[in-house]
Amino acid sequence: SGGWQAWRDLLRENSVWRFMLCVTLMQGAHAAYYGFSAIWWQQSGYSASVVGYLWSLGVVAEIVVFALSNRLFRRWRARDLLLLSGLCALARWTLLGATVELPWLIVGQILHCGSFTVCHLAAMRFIAARRGPDVIRLQSIYSALAMGGGIAVMTMICGVLFAHLQGHLFWVMALVALPALFLRPRAV
Repeated sequence: SGGWQAWRDLLRENSVWRFMLCVTLMQGAHAAYYGFSAIWWQQSGYSASVVGYLWSLGVVAEIVVFALSNRLFRRWRARDLLLLSGLCALARWTLLGATVELPWLIVGQILHCGSFTVCHLAAMRFIAARRGPDVIRLQSIYSALAMGGGIAVMTMICGVLFAHLQGHLFWVMALVALPALFLRPRAV
């Protein structure tokens, strides 16, 4: 209900467009990881199985935080979760841009639970706080922008940059995530 006017009104809300820009940057910053980390790590001398274990570690960290999220973040606001996620992302992308030493790659992969999972939890908290049709509209926009379009656009950009930057591409992802710290909606 509400038609295009309801969509337009929703997107004009300061907290909504700030939130969408924030999560799109945060999730888009994962493009270098999704598209090029395995290539970079294998070029750096790691076997396909070690790279697979590193990816698995990120997934395990993600699952653990999802499983414990109600206990860990029950009282956290979406704004605070976005700050935590942003700080984890900055640490992760800086670390992955700085070194390919295995202990640091392990730390970087564990930080996936912060850079991705905590951001997603913030999105779910922000969206769930709304009422009625706005929940569906926000979920649609979040899926289209943050989980789809932002990652797609950044993957194309990373494809061009990877040829020149190799692993230093992760520094660019830290710069992509950085504005999210300051764009977080104020009152959520």
